Amino acid sequence: MPTSPLVRADSPLLGSLYMTAAMACYVVNDTLIKLVGDDVPLGTILLVRGGFAIVLIFGLGVAGNVMQHWRAMLTKPVLLRASFDTIATFLFLTALFNMSIAIATAILQTVPLVV
Repeated sequence: MPTSPLVRADSPLLGSLYMTAAMACYVVNDTLIKLVGDDVPLGTILLVRGGFAIVLIFGLGVAGNVMQHWRAMLTKPVLLRASFDTIATFLFLTALFNMSIAIATAILQTVPLVV
């Protein structure tokens, strides 16, 4: 029995659905951060976001059986990228506190078009 294009792992439609879901998660995340931004310091927000990200990525790594080679992932380019990602997150959240959520969302919606 042939598989439906909707359930194939390489289906463009499935990829589009995942991208749409990811962008919706970004919008929800930015909205929540904007809501608590007046009451919670930026450092605390970064710490909580980072903690959730570590738990989520570690869980996915264990589920995908890639954590047995974690030392091989600690290369200079990976650490450099992580550092720049931290700086970019800090700068984006700082900007988010000073702009409307509509503009921030519009900027983030262009990321899949550029990358």
